[in-house]
Amino acid sequence: TAAMQYVAGHSGSRAVNWRGKDLRKILGLPRRWVRFLQEHDPTIAEIAAFKSLTEEEKKKVTWNEVKAISNLVFGYVKDIGRYTSVLKFVQYKNSQNGNYNFTYDWLDYIRCCRKLGMDTERKDVLFPKDFKRAHDEAVNAVKVQTDKERELAFKRIVPDISILINGLSITTAKSQKELNEESRVLNHCVRTYGEKILRCESLIFFVRNNNDPATPYYTLETDQKGKFIQCRGKNNCSMTEEIKEVVEQFKKDIPKILKKAKERSVA
Repeated sequence: TAAMQYVAGHSGSRAVNWRGKDLRKILGLPRRWVRFLQEHDPTIAEIAAFKSLTEEEKKKVTWNEVKAISNLVFGYVKDIGRYTSVLKFVQYKNSQNGNYNFTYDWLDYIRCCRKLGMDTERKDVLFPKDFKRAHDEAVNAVKVQTDKERELAFKRIVPDISILINGLSITTAKSQKELNEESRVLNHCVRTYGEKILRCESLIFFVRNNNDPATPYYTLETDQKGKFIQCRGKNNCSMTEEIKEVVEQFKKDIPKILKKAKERSVA
């Protein structure tokens, strides 16, 4: 099979030295492993997979495991190798009846473990008995941690501003949760602006009727210096004349208000 692949133009793999004078030199393996490979008529990918194993692993590996390793995406093989041997990973995957997304999910799980400060050198962390449960718990824990980190970042970045103009209150959005709720009620995309706020690219203000401050009315965006960008209502509607009047006053007042807020935070 490997020879057929060579003829077909798949000769780029370093697993095979086609200039070698005999099979041992072509494969770069001692005779006992050459015989083993000959028994299975391997592809180039399978030869590469087998050669990636340690001597001890070569003694224990099954051919189905070699095939499974050869089917892994190369980038995944490198990532897996940072934490464990590819053979141990494939054996674990088989024990968990892993589907085609399993490798991606396992690497995602490991990234979550590292973010949570877990010891990924421990076998019970690398290979939990119930992978799906461990994965879901790790992902949820990271989400909680990330949400907390984002909320703290909001508090550091967003000034606490609340002003009243013509019976309308205008306050800064201080959390992703608030953005999500504003977006849900008004049916627009302000929920996606959290990253812009955290990158110090914009500020979001909630415009509410002062007699009903809990109900979203309009959403206003400025840059970090208070330069007006946009103001949208339900279903992304444009400003009414009433809102335009309020926004014009807001545009005049907000640069000074932001400047004072920053001075207070520095002090």
